[in-house]
Amino acid sequence: MSLDVSLLGGFKIVDDGQLITAIDQPRQQSLLAFLILNAHSPGSRQHIAGLFWPDLPEAQARNNLRQVLHQIRHALPDSGRFFDITTNTVGWRAEAPFCLDVFDVNREMAKAEEARRNNDLIAERTALGQVLSLYRGSLLPSCYEDWIIPERERLHQLCLEALE
Repeated sequence: MSLDVSLLGGFKIVDDGQLITAIDQPRQQSLLAFLILNAHSPGSRQHIAGLFWPDLPEAQARNNLRQVLHQIRHALPDSGRFFDITTNTVGWRAEAPFCLDVFDVNREMAKAEEARRNNDLIAERTALGQVLSLYRGSLLPSCYEDWIIPERERLHQLCLEALE
């Protein structure tokens, strides 16, 4: 049982063949994307709340974080397998059974670079073709928060490199 998450060109989650439609608010999608993209390191609740609600007092920002996390966890079947949540931190389990199109793009680009170093033109072109087929548009285009801009630009540059 694996979760398929797509963030390129829009937001989509499929769990065991079932489309999950309950995570339909931009803030829910943005927070979930942030946690998944940072699966390697859980963040402090204070930092994440401040990142997503910078203009609110800390207590209100942390309350908003709790509410949005509750909504996301309620929408995902068996959400405990994906989240690592403590009193002070919030994270996405890197070992959770999930696929992410962003990770797939990064993997294929790494394959292309390895093939280029090995002068394997066929493998390089195959991997670059995969990058182009996986890149269906900007990273979470409905998100306008500052944290996403560097990653969105990096992925866009990868796609441009693949096109060249």
